[in-house]
Amino acid sequence: MLVCDVGGGTSDFSLIRVARSGDLIDFTRTAVGKHLLLGGDNLDLTLAWLVETKLGAKLSIRQRSGLRRQCSAAKERLLNDPDLAAAEITVLGSGSSLIGKTLRTEIRREEALELALDGFLPFTEPGEAPKEEAHSLFRELGLPYVTDAAITRHLNAFLEPLGATPDAILFNGGFFIPAILRERVADVVERWYGRRPEILENSELDLAVARGAAYYSYVRSTGSGILVRGGLPRTYYIALGDARDGKFSAVTLVPRGTEEGAAIEIDNDALQLVANRPVSFRLYSSLTRSADKLGDVVEFAVGDTELHAHAPLHAVIRFGKKAEERLIPVRLGARLTEIGTLETWCESKVSDNRWNLAFQLRKQAAEQPAERKAAAVVSEQALQSAIASIEEVFSPNAKSPIAPEELPARLEQAMGLGRNSWPLSAIRPLADAFLSAAAGRKKSPAFEIRWLNLAGFCLRPGFGYPGDDFRIEQARRLYSGGIAHANQVQCEIDWWIFWGRVAGGLNRNQQADVYQRLSGFLLPRGNKKPQRINAALLREMWRAAASLELLPLGAKTELGDALVKRIKAGDYKESELWSVSRLGARQLFYGPINLVVPPATAARWAEALLKIAAAGDALAALGRRTDDPTRDLPAATRQAIRTKLEAMPHAARLLAVFDGEAEDDRALGRIFGEELPSGLVLAAQ
Repeated sequence: MLVCDVGGGTSDFSLIRVARSGDLIDFTRTAVGKHLLLGGDNLDLTLAWLVETKLGAKLSIRQRSGLRRQCSAAKERLLNDPDLAAAEITVLGSGSSLIGKTLRTEIRREEALELALDGFLPFTEPGEAPKEEAHSLFRELGLPYVTDAAITRHLNAFLEPLGATPDAILFNGGFFIPAILRERVADVVERWYGRRPEILENSELDLAVARGAAYYSYVRSTGSGILVRGGLPRTYYIALGDARDGKFSAVTLVPRGTEEGAAIEIDNDALQLVANRPVSFRLYSSLTRSADKLGDVVEFAVGDTELHAHAPLHAVIRFGKKAEERLIPVRLGARLTEIGTLETWCESKVSDNRWNLAFQLRKQAAEQPAERKAAAVVSEQALQSAIASIEEVFSPNAKSPIAPEELPARLEQAMGLGRNSWPLSAIRPLADAFLSAAAGRKKSPAFEIRWLNLAGFCLRPGFGYPGDDFRIEQARRLYSGGIAHANQVQCEIDWWIFWGRVAGGLNRNQQADVYQRLSGFLLPRGNKKPQRINAALLREMWRAAASLELLPLGAKTELGDALVKRIKAGDYKESELWSVSRLGARQLFYGPINLVVPPATAARWAEALLKIAAAGDALAALGRRTDDPTRDLPAATRQAIRTKLEAMPHAARLLAVFDGEAEDDRALGRIFGEELPSGLVLAAQ
């Protein structure tokens, strides 16, 4: 039996084997498909696009929201009633003359049928895979909708590898309330397998999940009734060691079919946990592999399509009083809870320690670039030599034989690498050394300048590596004390460079505190005359403020307006343009999308920058395409930006950023992380 569940925003497929023994019926789940972001809302968006095209008018966000609600209601009426030829759509105007600006059109039944049947439920050939496009047509509010809207192609991709022919289909979800859509799916399946499946009765498709939850609770509490068996639909694996020659090993942690409440344990004598260094535990799962048994060590090719890579767990496992790296013999344990979550842990064989591994199963691993520059490797001896130099320079009690100005060269010499090539695995221990020796910056302005410059470089961007939260807390203690040599301009400059570099590690309240200290200089209130500030210091203040992505939209708008006013007056350098681009960026680096400056505001800034010859990078960031109408600039403004960029030097690079096809690396100017070694290894490795 195929369960075909398509709701407002998601599609899910399952296969249930039904067996009968006398009067007893047994249900066993045999396969579960991917959770797809594709559903009835996507059809509503398509109808709304059709109506907007018919109206020939550019609608506001408010008008689009109302239009989508009307299209949803019209869709249900048109698909359910074969005698209804068309449904009228009315879009209210904006401004004072709401009635006079009202727009009207209609959706005809044949249009709704064409979009629903040919667009979302087309007849496809067996084995026809979903189409992969660079951008989804339905990227609304930044959600990662699938790029192919054809539900039947996704259904085929689910059934084809299983070699199963459904005898019956149980439909669920509001999308299938119109009978014509249920019949179309049955027609498609009949064409694939030469036999029409029976359509099981489900009188209220939008209430089935709620009723099922209530029934499940009743069966669990009373012991009477029938449960669908089958346990875990996936097999889970944890990687062992790092990939070599395009392959990696993994241990089978939880086999497919494991029942709820079951606790399992893997006791492999060769299994060891890496302690006292940053590591990564990499979890994978497969919906199709069923032959792997508990504890089996399996070899996979990197990029194996059978595997789903979950978000890795980065951690530092502390063990013992000394901080050196250790290998600890462990047992792996796991338990599938009654609500379907997976608990995993490592238990030491040489002590009473037990470490829980809290994987985020719903979060997918970030995609890695196809070509990646290999990270440099710094030996432990070289790293310790560099740390010793830091301690020697910033020791608060001893006079250092090394002048602070000489320290950068000493560190580069110790590690055999230029500063821009220092790997993340080296700069974070250096940051720890700088934070531990922070009191040494008070010895003189030269010491404070060098400490701020190097410590900020090693701690940027303030997050992304195990232990960064603690490092930022240590840095925040310095912030409350302020600059040690506040009468020195260069110390002030490097102070704000430091906080701009690590801004991503600060929470919303901490960023607001930084903004309050800056706003008095950047945005003088009332009739106060702007304070006379060193030009270089003012530039770094603006850059620090622009790096605070968690500021409220009002504060960002105020800062951007002030910058644009200066730029229009000719009082600017490259740093002011960079600051505007960060404040108005369509794609934030670490902030949430609800803190992206509204398109109307960013468009106003972009239109002012169109007259500035050197504003190419800023315009590309302000006009960057996201395929999200709540963030993208108006079409006319984007076209004006495109025309400007096409005529500029480095047009190809600028247009790649503008079209959302490349990262804005030039504007960010930072390298944020690299892979960590595996947290579990086999002793033989």
